[in-house]
This record gives sequence, structure tokens and C-alpha cells, in this order.
Amino acid sequence: MSKKRSPVSFEEKKQKVAALTKKMEKSIEGHFRSPEDLKEYLLFMAKFYRYSPSNIALIQSQFEGSKAVGSFSFWKEKGFSVNKGEKGIQILVPNRRTAKFKDKTGTWKPVAKASEEEKKQIESKNVEVKPGRLYFSIGYVFDVSQTNAKAEDLPRIFPNRWLEGTVKDYKSLYKGMEAIAEKNGVKIIEPKHELGVAYEGVSYTLTKEMALNPRNSELQNVKTLLHELAHAKLHTAETHMNYSASEKEFQAEMTAYTVSSYFGIDTSEYSLGYLANWTQGKELKDKSKLLKEVHETSTEFIETIENTLEKVKEQIHEKEVESMANIKDMDHDSLKETPAHLVTIEVLDKDIQDEEVARIHMMDAVTKEINYLSVWNPDKSDREDLYVSLMEKNGNRENVYLDNILKSDVYEKVQNSIFDGKGNQSFLLHEKDAKMSLDEIVKDERYGILVDKGEEQKNPAFSEKEVELYKEMKKEGYASIDSLEQKINPLPHTAKHVTATKQTESKVVDCEKQFEPFSNFAQFQNVTKKKKQEVELER
Repeated sequence: MSKKRSPVSFEEKKQKVAALTKKMEKSIEGHFRSPEDLKEYLLFMAKFYRYSPSNIALIQSQFEGSKAVGSFSFWKEKGFSVNKGEKGIQILVPNRRTAKFKDKTGTWKPVAKASEEEKKQIESKNVEVKPGRLYFSIGYVFDVSQTNAKAEDLPRIFPNRWLEGTVKDYKSLYKGMEAIAEKNGVKIIEPKHELGVAYEGVSYTLTKEMALNPRNSELQNVKTLLHELAHAKLHTAETHMNYSASEKEFQAEMTAYTVSSYFGIDTSEYSLGYLANWTQGKELKDKSKLLKEVHETSTEFIETIENTLEKVKEQIHEKEVESMANIKDMDHDSLKETPAHLVTIEVLDKDIQDEEVARIHMMDAVTKEINYLSVWNPDKSDREDLYVSLMEKNGNRENVYLDNILKSDVYEKVQNSIFDGKGNQSFLLHEKDAKMSLDEIVKDERYGILVDKGEEQKNPAFSEKEVELYKEMKKEGYASIDSLEQKINPLPHTAKHVTATKQTESKVVDCEKQFEPFSNFAQFQNVTKKKKQEVELER
């Protein structure tokens, strides 16, 4: 018999929250002891930027090395479960009591119990409203390692998260920072005077402008611009007098370091020395407030950069589609030396590479359709880990290494473009460049498109051309596709057929009712008899 849990009193809850808050404050204070402690906290902040600074400190103190957390219901919603016996990580959950308003009798009533008339008065601000008091309760989250989710599931669970990613082409990141500047009404200009070698950048607070030193490296520009953008966001003409010089530099460099860390750029060697130089022996007044503002600014910057990177990715994809469309429209005389099917392999731009690093584009000479197969590289440290999922005649896909598809000279060119170059390069493939038949790969993918359509769509609609192609494929040994078989050999008296017949009969009955006054005329009786015969034939 299970033990019944005794209810926790309000006072006990209050004491637990107070103890957790004290633990959080102690943890935050501890991060200011040394540059290394601060580095550890900032790296954690980069990972959990959607949580408050208080909860970041609590997660870190209870579960060192945590990668990604979510509540019990969050993991369940994503299709995963928390492992049996796992202990939750305590966090503070904000709650607000019900707001109240003063009615015409002067009595305070919950807003939830307001009448329609009172709701209108509340909306138009004609009555006094008192917001509900904010209070905290204890909630629990679980790290991904405490669930049955695997590392490869993380990109699907957290689709916008750069878990292990790095931005190697700083131009994309720079575009994201330009978007931050625009969002905050800041202009990036040329320096108004020579900065020499002592300064990497400068902010002109009153005119909302900033400049970078032309002598900077690309990496230095990223870090410096993030630092100056943090100044522009936090220390405006209206607010900069509220902070000491140490506090301003502390916040700007912490923001730059957090955002850089999120995108895989390690600036700790410079940043931690810079922070120590500005904060050593100086009193920072309200550390929790300073951290809260750093956290909010870092979150805004990360989300703005991610949105920009997504737009860049979409633009590059549109260019790829346009490029293939141009090839499709080329004069056929110019394609005489190419195979019957036009096949190219395109290495994606480094800006948009994740696990997908290249695409094999195919213009099918039979269907005139353009399709592509992705080239995957899950292990970035392994140059040979390049594979494609090819369709087989049995209707299943099999992973095949790229060096088993391409001959060594072309394979090396593609490999070098992926790992050593900047990508954004295409290679035209001939039969002589391949170890496998390109014709067979295109044909198998033509079949694969029909398989995918049959599996992914609820009621797939196949064209007559697709049906004919499928019939030819079956003769060549390709496996049956159920949805296409039903189209070719429909079952008699299906539900759809019965429905149609009933609808036809219903129309005849309606007509009979409409013409009842004429039912005794022989001419009308003949027409009715003929209609009924047609209905019987339909059955």
C-alpha cells in the first residue's frame, strides 16, 4: 500500500523558496570570486539563455555539466520520458495571484469574476485595478542526460539551438550584428579619428554611432562589435550616468563573451583578462541587477543573430533553386556532352552547413523534374564520414559513402571544398566520374519520390504519367507501392462509390417530389423509369 503524501503547509513552501533563493544568491556571488568562476557561469548562461539568471545559477549549482533542460511535461510533449529514479533540478517558478478590481460598491473583486459590463470598464481603465501579487514556487526540470533522449535528438528538440555549432565564416555573424545595430538605432561608421593599435573600437554614445578599428582581424571585429553593441543597448544617453565605468565595461564584455560562446567562438583569453583589469579592487554595487541586464541583452542579441542566419540560409537556398532552373532552361545543344540526366554535386556555403554539407542535384531526362539527395557529414572531424541515403528497389533507403559513388579525383575535389574551402561550389558529374551508374541513381530516386509521396500524404494524388512510370518500374523489379496499386486496381463497391450512388439516387428522389403533380402523365412516368434504370446501372 502506497504512503499518502502529507500536504505541505504554506509556511513550509515559503521556507523552501527562501532557502532556494539564498542558495541562488550565494551561487551568483561566488561567480565573482575569480575570472575562472566567471567564465564557468557565462558559458552556462550561453547554454541556458532562455532561463533567468537566478535559475541559471540554480541549475549550475545542482547539475554540473548540464547540457539542456526541460520540465517533465516538456520531455513528454517531445516524445521522451524521464528515466526512473531521476532527481529533478529545483528552479524558481514565478506565479501571480489573481488581479482584483474595485466595483461600484467599493468592494475589491477578482477580475476573473467580473461581469461583461465590468470587463468593459476594466478594459477602458474606468475602474481601479490592483495587479496580483507575484510569488515564487519550486518547480523541477531534468537534464537531457536524465531522459531517454539521445544526442542526435537534440537538434529536433531544440531546433534553433547551436548546441555544438561554430560559425566559421564571420561574415554571416557580422550580418547578424548589423541587424542588432539597426534594431537599436545604431549606425556603424568609419572611425572619426585614428585609433592606432590601442583601441579595437569606439562608441559615440550621444550620436548612437560606433566604429571598428580597420586593423582588427575578423574575429576581433566580432568580439569588439558585440562589446560596443552592448554599450549602445545598455548605456544610452539617458542611462549611462547610472553606471560606474567599471560596471559599464563589466556588462559590455560579459555580453560579448556570452554571445560569442553561444556561437562557438572562444574569446576567454582576452575577455577574462579584460574583466579582471576593470573589476579588480573595485566595488560593483548590485551584481544581480548587472547580471540580469547582461542576460536580457545576450538573449536579444542571440535571437536577432539566429533570425538573420536563418534568412541568409533561405536566400542561399533560393539561389540554388534559381541556379538549377537556369540549367533546366539551357539550350539542349549546349548539353550534348553531358549525360542524358543532368547531375551536379553542389557543396553548400559554409554559412549554412550543419550536418548537411552538399547536395547531388538531378534533372531527370524522363520526367524533366529537378530533385536532390543530401550529402551528410555528422562527424565534422572525420573527412571520410560523407554519405548519401540512396533508394533501393525494395523501397528502403540505404546509407552509402560518397567515395563509393564518386571516383577519387572528383571525390577529392568535393571533399576539399567541404573541409578546406568556403563551399558554395558546384561540379558537373558525368558517368565517367562515378563508380555507380548515375542513370540508375536518378531512376531509383524517381521511384523514391513515388514511395515518399505514398507514405507521407494521406490521400496521395498520382498523375497518369506517374502511374505509367510506376508500371514500367514494376517490370524492372521495383517493389509495389500500396497507394499506387489501389489507383491501378481499385476495389469494387468502395465507400466512395456507395456515397456517389446514394447522392445520385437522392437527386432523383428530390426530382420526383418536385414533379409529383405530373406523376399521372405517361410521358413523365417514362422519364422517371429511365432515371431509375440509370441509378441501378451505376450500382
